Amino acid sequence: MKYSVIVCDDDEVLAKNLAKNIKYAVSNFTDDNPVYENIEINLELVATTFEQVVSYVVANDIQNAIYFLDIELSQNSEAKNGVDLAEFIKKQDPNA
Repeated sequence: MKYSVIVCDDDEVLAKNLAKNIKYAVSNFTDDNPVYENIEINLELVATTFEQVVSYVVANDIQNAIYFLDIELSQNSEAKNGVDLAEFIKKQDPNA
């Protein structure tokens, strides 16, 4: 089974740090563990905006992914936020 991981945080430094920690955890989780030899986990996208994630998910028909989403994706209260993104994702990727 293959799983994609997508990270979205408007703070690029935090997004990259989270991605680095995810890569580290996945490598330690799966290395030399035969239970997980048929599971593939790939960090597919580190994004900083709602639009980046939407575009990527639609263009690549992402399914069964694991998402790490910031709730406040902008200082603008009228902008789309992480909850809006989660709702979009659930429609596109029902098993997310």
